[in-house]
Amino acid sequence: MSKIDQATFDETSKKWIKGQALFFRAWAYQSLVKDVGGMPLILEPQPVGDLSSIQKPRNKTSECVAQILKDLDDAIAILPDGWSGRDAGRIDKGAALAFKGRVLLFYASPLFNGLNGIATWQKAYEANLAAKTYLDSKGKGLYPVFGKIWEDEMNKEIIMVRRFNYPESAYPAPGFIPLFASADDWESDCPSWELLKAFPMKDGSKFAPASASDYEKYFLNRDDRFYATVLYNGAPVMWGDKWKKQNVYNWSFLQFGQIDASNNAFDKSNGKYKNDLNQSWSGLTEFSPNCTYRAKGVDRSAPDALHSATDWPEIRYAEVLLNLAEAAFESGKASEALNYLIPIRQRAGISQGVGNYGINTTDLRQAIRDERFVEFAFENKRWDDLRRWKAFDYLRSLGKRHGFAIILKPGESLPGKLDDINKPAVYTKFACNVVNGDKATIGIQDKQYLFGLPYRILQRNPKLQQNNTWGGNFDPFQ
Repeated sequence: MSKIDQATFDETSKKWIKGQALFFRAWAYQSLVKDVGGMPLILEPQPVGDLSSIQKPRNKTSECVAQILKDLDDAIAILPDGWSGRDAGRIDKGAALAFKGRVLLFYASPLFNGLNGIATWQKAYEANLAAKTYLDSKGKGLYPVFGKIWEDEMNKEIIMVRRFNYPESAYPAPGFIPLFASADDWESDCPSWELLKAFPMKDGSKFAPASASDYEKYFLNRDDRFYATVLYNGAPVMWGDKWKKQNVYNWSFLQFGQIDASNNAFDKSNGKYKNDLNQSWSGLTEFSPNCTYRAKGVDRSAPDALHSATDWPEIRYAEVLLNLAEAAFESGKASEALNYLIPIRQRAGISQGVGNYGINTTDLRQAIRDERFVEFAFENKRWDDLRRWKAFDYLRSLGKRHGFAIILKPGESLPGKLDDINKPAVYTKFACNVVNGDKATIGIQDKQYLFGLPYRILQRNPKLQQNNTWGGNFDPFQ
């Protein structure tokens, strides 16, 4: 950054390289500041020499966010509209605009409450509207089929992406599908019952089981995102060669399951309890306490589970819409917010019904939050959402996360490998139960909205102060 202007190559390349560097400096600082508050702003090269000469105190959080926004504005001014060929996927103007909208939304939210005017809801609204307007002008938008977003590379919904390819740039993903079709691991990323029930019905209504038979039909008539996100018991899929060789659909029920008085699921054949979302045991198939796996983003054409090459979108057009919807609502534009929410539900295959695609307009704030939960499931956004909303009360109210145990009923025959789970004669073979998904009660504390600085980091730089929420003197909310 300090010397690129002195380089001898062309000015356009200088601008584009500088724009990417500015973006990633903003990205790096946001990754720190959103978790711990302000950190030392190092904006010039530090001289090699005595260690004490480069030790700096923490800047205020507001100073850091102001610098993040400045870097993004400077990057936006010089980044190209897009990249092509081997450069496709590099940071462009649209990615920087969308990320600026995300940053402002985070600090406008209740956790930081606008940082004394640095990030008001109105500023978040303006930034996300600018991102949407620009992206619309470049042909970006919602991809028509939700489940294809992760299969059709560089489609129009992709705003910022980590690209992969096989064999040059693949990654191991052994635990996202049953072990017989995977390798070395299983149940790495299972949906909780809280997520399973959050997906709307096809008519936009909430999934609200009132009887045992309603639980048995949990997978019927849900919105399109359910089937693209959740690999449920009996799902008619055979991904990859291993699955095809087995010639079997995804059966993931408990063959010898039982629920005890404490609401833990276990296997009668060996007494092993199923009260941990990351444990499993084998029988007819691979079993899960909630009997479901993650389907979203799984590389369905990978030669094996150790060489996945699915591109992973960091920012999608849907996020820009939902960021804009939330900022619009919080800045007093409820009717406009609804207009950004509706296309998300339309793309999910939800019918209009008698209202606005099942959207609860009497509590639009919660409707937007609920939509983010299902739209971005497994996309690494839920934790930051719960933090910025100061929603740990919700987590504590759960007591524990819950799984969804699907148990073969006594006396029922096993399903055939390729039986149709949609038929009553098949899905009624199973009893469905909401069970404990955690061993311990959720005891997260409000001070954990922001992390404290690790001891090893404080030891490296005596000028750093610990957050006052963790026994120090630094106020991370200023």
